[in-house]
Amino acid sequence: MSNIIEAIEIGENPDLINPSRRAKIEGGELGYEPLMPNGSETTQAIASVSYQAAMSKLKRYVPRNQIPRHAGQFSGILMGMMRTLEQIKQIEDVHCEYLEMVAVDLVLNLPEFEAAKQAVANGDLKIDAQLVRLIANVSQMSEEDEEEVQEIEQTSDFETQFEMAMVEMDQEKLKRRFQNIMAQGAAANYMYLYELFRNELNTINPRLADMYGFMQSVGDMAMWVVPDTMQGTAAGEEKVSQDEETGEGIIKARAIIFPLLIHEIVKGLIEYINSHSVSSIPSIRDEVLGDVDRNEHEVYDLMLGPVFWRKLKDAMNPNDVNLLLHVWGKISSLPAFDADIKGSFAGFIKEFLNDPESAKRIIHSFTQDVKRAINKYEAEQDVDTPTFESFSIVMEALTNRMASVLKHYNSSLPPEQPEMTEQEMEQWAAVDPTGQKAINLPVIIDLKKKNLIKSPKDIINIINITTFIPTQTEIIDKQKKLTKEVPYPKDIQLKYFEQNKNQSLPWVLKQIKRKNVNYPEDMQDVKDTLHIFYKYKDKPNLWDPKAPRDLYSYGTFADLSKIAQEITLKLFGNQLKKKQ
Repeated sequence: MSNIIEAIEIGENPDLINPSRRAKIEGGELGYEPLMPNGSETTQAIASVSYQAAMSKLKRYVPRNQIPRHAGQFSGILMGMMRTLEQIKQIEDVHCEYLEMVAVDLVLNLPEFEAAKQAVANGDLKIDAQLVRLIANVSQMSEEDEEEVQEIEQTSDFETQFEMAMVEMDQEKLKRRFQNIMAQGAAANYMYLYELFRNELNTINPRLADMYGFMQSVGDMAMWVVPDTMQGTAAGEEKVSQDEETGEGIIKARAIIFPLLIHEIVKGLIEYINSHSVSSIPSIRDEVLGDVDRNEHEVYDLMLGPVFWRKLKDAMNPNDVNLLLHVWGKISSLPAFDADIKGSFAGFIKEFLNDPESAKRIIHSFTQDVKRAINKYEAEQDVDTPTFESFSIVMEALTNRMASVLKHYNSSLPPEQPEMTEQEMEQWAAVDPTGQKAINLPVIIDLKKKNLIKSPKDIINIINITTFIPTQTEIIDKQKKLTKEVPYPKDIQLKYFEQNKNQSLPWVLKQIKRKNVNYPEDMQDVKDTLHIFYKYKDKPNLWDPKAPRDLYSYGTFADLSKIAQEITLKLFGNQLKKKQ
């Protein structure tokens, strides 16, 4: 690396770095310095880039007059971060299911995670992402897992003894140390991915995206400011495993707020790849993981890791970035030998960091290896193997024939609800009537399978029925005080339609899913109730000040309907009494 420096450069920024943090970085105590081409000097150069990037984020999301000029002033915005966290939790509480789906969708739709998206589609990988109030350590072993490990550890054969004799434990730990920094670095790189979804987030709450930015930027800087001796409360956790029967990979991600859930999903994807190169021998695995996977390392991995991940991504040909996970898997599988041994993990990392042009050539070589492996696999799958299309045609013909026979003998049999075909699922995805791809396919298909709706046309119908477009009052006769409600101009109607659709549709679909309302019979009631909600929620003389003005604060349709009925009585109570 060129322009090697001897200390952390802060640029034209205030120096908020805690002395204990600085000493550990500049003193070469992070554990992966042997992989750096110039030892701790390289780490210091990377720390300089990372600190200045964290400060830029802080200046972007925190008001200028709140930016601390020295570390002693940081406690002010740290307290502000804690207050913001509680506000975020309150807003997210009624949107958890929606945000969980969005988090997974945002990650899997990035080009670099195309391999993971394909694995999920093929049933080879499952991502279980949840927003929670507290982190309950999902990575902790169950009693059954511990018993299995103990049983395995009691057995020993010649092959195991031979592998233990050949292993270079220090190199295994060094490799694991760098794998961890890449997992944390990748995850931290996508902490602000929610910005791609800013407009939709702001339909939930106009301040939500900015609150995320304040929260994340202050949290990032806190890692530099807070001393080593202070340990924060866990805000996220991930665990990777594999189903022994099906071989399906499982990633469990838990976090207390939406951006951190994205972080844990990404970390889980990289850790899932890393886990395939961990020794299968319990004694080796336990010593490596026990010595390396420690909380004290995690902060530094988050601080410096993003630079390493970006170096890997930048070394890829832009046209091949969809193979990034495959390439990292190939790198991660390199043997943990000394850096002087050609083809070793340590040797690759040193060369990769030392010479950017050489790094690109190596990555290109790995990319070509991956392409050849994929082409070979696909070719093997095609040999004498019936295609899905031909199989579907045969099955459809058999199904039609059977239906014909049954109809001949018993015309009273009701037609069986067919399973959704792959082609039909693709059609549903393409329709995307919601304008929100994050909720379209998972939610709509779930409702279809439960027979709560029939087709994409039902979703369009629900949107048209339940979306409230306000009108304006036009005076017909001023003396007689005659008025009528007329539509707004088309452009304003469209604006209201998009805004209210994005707010209403997920809530209505949730009510249908939970069978709080039935489609289509209850839709007129839903429409009338939403109409009252949107029209009068900002009128203090009618709206109960204690009643929420956020649609998602109403867990059931009955809760919202009760408020609507109260407003109706206030508006038309006298007329109703006269009729009675």
